[in-house]
Amino acid sequence: MSKSARYEAKREVRTFVDLNNAATIMLNKAREGQHGIGYLSMSSLLLRAFTFEAYLNHLGGENYLKVLEGNSRMSTLKKYRTLGEKVNIKIDFSIRPYLSAVTLFKFRNIMVHGRTEELTEFEIVSADHDSLGYMPKTDWENYYTIENAEMAYEDITHIITELHVSAGLG
Repeated sequence: MSKSARYEAKREVRTFVDLNNAATIMLNKAREGQHGIGYLSMSSLLLRAFTFEAYLNHLGGENYLKVLEGNSRMSTLKKYRTLGEKVNIKIDFSIRPYLSAVTLFKFRNIMVHGRTEELTEFEIVSADHDSLGYMPKTDWENYYTIENAEMAYEDITHIITELHVSAGLG
């Protein structure tokens, strides 16, 4: 008869790693020209935003810089600015790569708090213009392109790497 054994395991789960992997998978599928490129780009952008926010929570939490403890209601960009100041990074939200964080989080916030909209657009076009292929779009619909997903990948990766290295984590 076999005896029972007690098994115990401990593991640190770094959510930002899985989110980053998921964002990159969606981007790669969009790069391959998979059906639904727009939705794959949208998914990649949203997952990239979640990656960034989860990384900030990781770096600023109890195991590392401890500057975000008790500040769970702080906006993501304010968390970023707080962490940047702590590790002496000069953040200028008017230029890349930092500007990408601003536009990415505007998109994320619009999507998270999505509202129904009715769009009306008037345009003078030639008589032989194909109006069937035209549809007015919101700013967020124009944002989720593969080009913007690529830019978010590059810029958020740069920002996270800069924070990580500046915090002395390698």
